[in-house]
Parts: sequence; C-alpha cells; structure tokens
Amino acid sequence: MSGICGFVNFDERPASDDKLNRMLHQIRHRGTGKHLSYVSGSAGFGMQLHNDEFSREEYAQMRSISQLDNGLRVLSDGEIYNRGDIGELLDVPQERALSTFEMIGLAYLRWGISCFSKFAGPFSIAIFDPRDKFFVLARDVYGIKPVFYYSRGGLLVFASEIKGILAHSEVSKRLDKKALCEFLSCLYIPHPRTIYQNLCALPPGSALILKAGQLSVETFEEFICPALSDVAERNGHLETDEALDGFESVFRQLVADRMSKSGRTGVFLSGGVDSSLIAAFAADIDRDRTEAFTIGFMGAQWDEEASVASEIARLLGIKHTSFKFTSAECVAGLRKMPKCFDQPFGDWAAIPTLLACERIPSDVVSIMDGTGAGGMFALTPSKIKQLSFDYTRHVPRVMRATLAAFFRFAPIRKVRRYRGLFNFDAIEDLFLQSGHWNQDDLESLLGFNCDLSETGPFKLFSTFQRGQAREARTEISCRYIVPSKFLRRVVDPASHTTHIARIPFMDRRLAKRLREIPAKHLFDENQEKLLITSLLTRYLPAEFAGRAPAAFVYPQSMLLDHNQGELIKQHLDRKKIEAEGLFRYQTVLEAVSEYKRSNGVSRTAQRKVGALVLFELWLENSQL
Repeated sequence: MSGICGFVNFDERPASDDKLNRMLHQIRHRGTGKHLSYVSGSAGFGMQLHNDEFSREEYAQMRSISQLDNGLRVLSDGEIYNRGDIGELLDVPQERALSTFEMIGLAYLRWGISCFSKFAGPFSIAIFDPRDKFFVLARDVYGIKPVFYYSRGGLLVFASEIKGILAHSEVSKRLDKKALCEFLSCLYIPHPRTIYQNLCALPPGSALILKAGQLSVETFEEFICPALSDVAERNGHLETDEALDGFESVFRQLVADRMSKSGRTGVFLSGGVDSSLIAAFAADIDRDRTEAFTIGFMGAQWDEEASVASEIARLLGIKHTSFKFTSAECVAGLRKMPKCFDQPFGDWAAIPTLLACERIPSDVVSIMDGTGAGGMFALTPSKIKQLSFDYTRHVPRVMRATLAAFFRFAPIRKVRRYRGLFNFDAIEDLFLQSGHWNQDDLESLLGFNCDLSETGPFKLFSTFQRGQAREARTEISCRYIVPSKFLRRVVDPASHTTHIARIPFMDRRLAKRLREIPAKHLFDENQEKLLITSLLTRYLPAEFAGRAPAAFVYPQSMLLDHNQGELIKQHLDRKKIEAEGLFRYQTVLEAVSEYKRSNGVSRTAQRKVGALVLFELWLENSQL
C-alpha cells in the first residue's frame, strides 16, 4: 500500500519543503521505508512506496520523482496489472521495459484522461506538467484506492488520506454539518463530501483537473454492473461449461496478479462462496505460500463461521488461523478507529478487521478479500424488499406503521414475517443501509433541517422506477456503499499495518468477461452468484459449497453493552454533549432509552446509538 500527497499553489506562491515533509510524515505507514519527493516552483509532491507494488529492480532504482522524457511528473498509489496490454496499444517494443510511471505518462499523452479507463487495477494517480502548470488527479472506477483533495483560494492539496491534507498548515479544519447528517443517516459519508468543509473525496472513476488556474472534476468512467448490462457481446448460445471455463481462466489470472511478490499471501476466509473461491484459486496457484484467516468472536453463537472456514481450508490444503476477539479487545480496537479512518465511520466490522491485520504475521504481505462480488454479479433483493419497492412504499407512513404492528402480533407465524413490507420509515432505509436517523430524527437531534434528497445515494435511488429493485440495490451499492463503506473496512485497516488488501472481484477484466456471458449463467431468481457457486464445486464438494454461510455479521450490541454500557456512559454523557453543542441531549437520551428498553435487540436503536458513539469518539480524537 503506497501513498501519495502534494500541493499546488496556483496563485504562484513558492512551495515549501517543510509543508511537504509534514504531509509525507502523516502517511508514512503506507510505505516500507522509502519515499520520494519533488518540490519546485509553486508545487510539491511526495510518495511513500511499498516494495510489493513494484518490481525489485524498479523499487531499487527509485530515488526521486524524476522528470520523464515527456516532461511529466507522475505519482501512483496502486497497481496496474495489464501493463503489457497498455504497452502494445502504445506501440512500445516488447524488449523495452517501461516503468509504471513511464507507462502512465505515455498513456496520458496519447489518450488524455480516458487513459485511466484502460488501466486494470486499483489506483490513485497524480500527473503534473510543470511547463504548462497542468495537474490531474485520478481514482480507479471501483474506488479501491482512496484519494482526497482540499481546495480554497489559490491552494490545492491532495493525499491518499485525510490526515495527510490536514498536515498542511494552510488547510482549515471546520466541521461540515451536512456531512454529519449524511453520516448519521448512512453510517458513512458518501463521496464527494467529507466531514471537513472544502475537503472532498474524489469520486471513483473521476479525475480532478487543474488547468489555467481553474479546477474541475470530470468523470472518465462510470461503474455499470456487468451482470445487468445489456450488451451485444453476450453469447446467448454459450453453454454452462464454456461459461465456467471462461470465468475460471480470467479469475485465475486476477488472483495470480494479487499474490504477493515479496512474501506470503493471505485470504480473509469467511466460509462464504466469494472468499472460498479466492482461497481455492490461491491454494491452486501456490499452496505453500497461502494462508487463510477468519474473524470471529468469543461465544458459541459466532463459532459456525470459523468452523466452516476451517473445514474449507483443510479441504484446500492451506494453513488456517481463526481470530476470536473478546468484547474488551474490540473496545480497544474501537479506540483506534479515528486514527485509521480520519473521519466518522460507522461499519463496526472494521474493528475486528483492524485487530486481525495487527495480528497477521508481517511476512503475509498481500491479503485478498471477496468484497465487490455482489456488485459484479448483481445483488438480488429479498422478496420483501422487491414488494416494498414496487408497492408498499407508496402507502402513507402512519398506515404502514399500523399494518406493521398488526403483522408483528399476528397469531400465525408465517404471516408475521410479512411485517417487513410495512416496517420502515422510508424505502431508502431498506436499500441504502441507512443508520435509521431519518430526516425527522435528524432535525430533532441537530436542530435544523437536513435535506438528504441531493445526497448521492438518495439522489440516485430516486431515478429508479417500479420493477427496478435489483438495479437500484446493485447500482447504489456499487457506486456508493462499496467504495465508501465495504472497501474501506478492509483496505484502510490493512494500510495502517504492513499488509496490502487486494480485491480480485473488482477488476475490469472480470467485468469484460461477465458481459460476454448470458445472464442465465450469472444468477437466477433464487441465487445471485450462480456462476461463482457452480465454479466452486470444481474445487469443493457440491454439498459443502452449498452450505457455506453468506456473510459476516458483527454483534454490535456486544460492544455497546460491554462493561455495563461503558461506551454509552463515557461518550454520550450529558455534560459532554451539551458542552459540544452539536446534538440536543434530550433526543440523544431518547435514543439511548429506546436501546435499553429493547435490551439491545432493536437494530434501529443499535444503529442510532452506535452512530452517536462512533461520532463522539472520532470528535474527541479529531483536529477540530
């Protein structure tokens, strides 16, 4: 996991080495000891380098951010796996070995910002032309590599992490209250906003361009779920075995590309089909240098996932380690979250992931994870969600509440399960993984109107019509929830240790292959990952693949109830809340009381109280 940072004074003030060094210091954990820097005129740029993302020769030869033959200065955090293909498109002789930076520079000169849509792999890239004072900052279409920027007056600052930007002495640190609303509603802050004013997250598939003193953000590629795209290259006559063979050959290459170059390779193995398939291919490629890791919790109710994963590892012939954390260990991990994420982050599953990354041996350099598979193969909403999306969301809220209560206490058990058709404040709660602080709640909590209609996921959701529940769930998840939440809970904790988190399912080469396969081989009404499950049976017994659990579930109440509610008492204390002046304490008290009345069972109350605790913990450790 490398890191980039830098700044441009487009009002022509001279750049300072000291400012750049402070920024580099804040992202030093992203490298393995070597960093590069360049300061000249009104610009300064820096990189922290990880030796597993470059060849040994390339890493050894790097001394500074040197000027390429074409005059460009190039920084890159990430990996481009199809360098050979790009070289052919650029008509570069095979005997000439291009460095990563040369290839990026030549590709940009040939195709402009559209070059980024040709790169297969995760990246954030910065290109500067000192002759024309032209600068471009780009992020991969899946949003695997984060990159942020700050712009105010005549200053542009960027970095792989927010803490790198905040290290620049001219960056103001002011809370964005609209971002606070978005966090409490979504449990993450959707791009492009961050918790700080004037500090933005560059959206996936976008490029920030500084030209002639003017800033603009342009989209060079939008994520489109390959399983849902209706494209001409689909071969309707493709048989099942042919589809599996084509998928297998591509996915094998994706896993091979992500195996560690300088150490051993790990796989986060949950026992679900996504991570099991990654483990199967990694074991087949290099069994002796592959190890599986499973996250669990003390207590019998969370032992099933570890036991299933252990059996999968045994069948594949690879070493398996299971981490079981106590509530006290998770509370200690929770206190490390602000340093890891730099802004409020509401996915509690990141806590044991961070703890696991700290315990995994340092010689396990690459850790692969199954995040993103659902978006590639199209997410299937439950029947309840589909019916709610098409019909009951139009029923007035008061009437829905009445019907939900009726179904909840219905004497027939089969009838009771249909209360989900009516048991929601807004349909967005079901599809956007809301934190359940809806707009009315937020107004009561914050004292002002929080209009979320222009927030990215809410705005996108409003564009879908009846019959498009699958499309709505998939597109919103892939464009917002995955890059801003699911990827962050894996990629960011790894970047604060010696490991690199790599995501095989999120690769344009896989997307291209899936667009060639008929939808009947990808999913059906009962299974959203039909192709993955079918391929997995080539490596594991069919009945075993079928019984693997589907997802990791974090017992949030375990932490909130730890040590008689220590977190709630400490971070939602009345004097503390009233002194800060952000929240109305009466509304906070009502949320805590609701949680206690439900004995921690209510997911709505859990998420409300949990979001407040996480925000307060971040605020205590922030630079505000």
